[in-house]
Amino acid sequence: MDFISTGTEILKQENVLTPRQKDIIDTEKEMLKSPFDRNTAIGQVEKNCMSYPELALGAIMPIVIRGRSLEQMTNDNILKILRLQFGILMAEEGIGNCRD
Repeated sequence: MDFISTGTEILKQENVLTPRQKDIIDTEKEMLKSPFDRNTAIGQVEKNCMSYPELALGAIMPIVIRGRSLEQMTNDNILKILRLQFGILMAEEGIGNCRD
């Protein structure tokens, strides 16, 4: 089991999920979706940024400053942002030390 699956499996065992925990699971679903759905991935990035402004500053601002909106980014860049947001949310949730 990989880090992503291990971390979200821990969250799924909770009786009641907090909004942050639900967002972590939703972010994981977008990261792992195959085939990659660009529009829903952009929507999840934007939702995370609205809910957690620190994610916008840390994940998107460096790219936007270079003059690219989410719609102009490659799928790989969008996926990198989702992964970064996922890692930050997991760390804030206290699940940053999961190992395979």
